[in-house]
Amino acid sequence: MVKTLEAHASFLSVNTQANAGNRGFHTINRYQRADFVCLALHELNLAYRSKAVNERVLVEKAAKRLGCQKFVVTLGRRGCLVYQPGSIVTVPAFAQDVVDRVGAGDTFFSIASLAAYLGVDSEIIGFLGNVVGAEAVRVIGNQKSIQKLAIKKHITSLLK
Repeated sequence: MVKTLEAHASFLSVNTQANAGNRGFHTINRYQRADFVCLALHELNLAYRSKAVNERVLVEKAAKRLGCQKFVVTLGRRGCLVYQPGSIVTVPAFAQDVVDRVGAGDTFFSIASLAAYLGVDSEIIGFLGNVVGAEAVRVIGNQKSIQKLAIKKHITSLLK
């Protein structure tokens, strides 16, 4: 499947999640190329078998290996890092009411990968991802979907 995606995807967005069912068997190292990658820090550490190395060093190493133009590492309450060749930006987290983290990474990835495909600036990719992630952690599991109005209100409140 990975080889087919790499060969035929015109824009390849990748998120290789580590969970109890696949821990260590589906890391970003299975891929030879990607246009956009979004991983949690523990998933990047798992791929490189390291916790001691600075996340900026790991993200740059992984992005260069993949020929990746945008690479996001989510850092939980510390926000996220967004890499593009020549720069790494840090975007703060916006979550205040954390009820359940399940699904927040998926929500982040869905919006961030669309923004990356559209060529949006790194800061905006991280900003949009962190806004939808903040909305996702406010509900238990997947009880309800993120609403467009909630996103608009969240962004408006942050920009005031």
